[in-house]
Amino acid sequence: MPADVLALTGAQLGVWYAQRLDPADPSFNVGQYVELCGPLDLDLFGEAVRIGVGETQALNVRIVDGPDGPWQVIGEAPGWDLDVVRCDPEEALRAMRADLATPVDVLTGPLLAEVLYEVGPQRYLWYQRFHHILMDGYSFTLLAGRVARIYTALVGGRPYGDSPFGRLGAIVGQEIDYRASGRREQDRDWWRDHFGDRPEAAEITSGAGEHGFLRERTEFPGQALLAVAKEVGGTWADAVTAVTAAYTWRMTGAPDVVLGMPFAGRFGAASTRVPGMAVNVLPVRVTPERGETFADLVRRAAAEIVAVRAHQHYRGEDLQRDLDLVGSGRKLYGPSVNVKAFDYALSFAGIDGVTRNLAAGPVDDLEFSFYKSPADVLAVELDGNPGKCSPESLRAHLRRFLAFAEALAVAPRTPIAELPLITSPERDLVLDGWNATGTPVTGATVVEAFRAQAR
Repeated sequence: MPADVLALTGAQLGVWYAQRLDPADPSFNVGQYVELCGPLDLDLFGEAVRIGVGETQALNVRIVDGPDGPWQVIGEAPGWDLDVVRCDPEEALRAMRADLATPVDVLTGPLLAEVLYEVGPQRYLWYQRFHHILMDGYSFTLLAGRVARIYTALVGGRPYGDSPFGRLGAIVGQEIDYRASGRREQDRDWWRDHFGDRPEAAEITSGAGEHGFLRERTEFPGQALLAVAKEVGGTWADAVTAVTAAYTWRMTGAPDVVLGMPFAGRFGAASTRVPGMAVNVLPVRVTPERGETFADLVRRAAAEIVAVRAHQHYRGEDLQRDLDLVGSGRKLYGPSVNVKAFDYALSFAGIDGVTRNLAAGPVDDLEFSFYKSPADVLAVELDGNPGKCSPESLRAHLRRFLAFAEALAVAPRTPIAELPLITSPERDLVLDGWNATGTPVTGATVVEAFRAQAR
């Protein structure tokens, strides 16, 4: 095989087959924007973006479909440029969402878009959209960080240095080696043992799914949750995973809680410098036991995540086949929890960049994405499939989730089953609103009331 032609990674193949099964599905468009407020030099910014994208082999490929399956050819991506559009912020966001909602043909593209929206005096939104077959969420941060450093060097008149990115062939080659190794067999045996009973993954929502997703986002103080995690030797990621598992358990009453969680799926330090599509979404089994407290669940969630991470290179798609779930109507996992522990701090020659994710891939049930600020403020983005929930029900889930998280953090030694799940307005509605059946009556007898109504 020529050096400029590579096989697809397992993650890419998963996207390839899903997109080919439903070409009209735009869910594999992933995108974000970075807000920049300051005296941005548009010419130098455009040059920085072009250099950064040019250094990223994953963004300079063409996907081809041959008799033996799909391949990627490096250096043959369709031409592109950074578009600069002047409009107001609402128009910019509408344009971004419209672009993300437009299906893309994997074979013809365009598989990427780079637009700088000038939305006010010294206020800009740098929009990036890629097809998921090219990049995962981790790769977004690699590219954005590199562009920021290049721009800063250009403004200062300094060299921006050689590209820190490794070659795409590195992660492709490592995965090929893994699939032929005994380590893969060991991972498969572990997964078959861990999920040998084929647990029924509980879903919070139900119904026929549709393209697209709904989103609600809010921030809340995280100090109490972090204190619980620290006390039991866990991390903030363990804490929010445990909250999500507890919420799923209480909402469904299911005997098993299996969450979907993305893992980097990369081999060693060298592959962490390669932008590309390698993420692996795997099931994390965190079922609260009778009488278990939140502190107990955080400890178990931490142990489960460590165990799964040790076997993260075994593809979730392969596990589905191993468990005979393909075509069965059963899911490998229910809700998803995505802990965004990347470094989102960006500086463009002193101009801070604030990153906002717009779309991260298909949403089936509910997807909980968490971020943490240096001040321990937690943010949660709750995505839901529009065929399975309404905007109001999604907002209700978010309110209920936050109230339940607070209850867990305040009483980490109280059994999870004993803590209140519904919010105060929901409680008032159940106890008072739905029971407010009283109606004014007169002193007349039943016969007199009957005659009055008959008249």
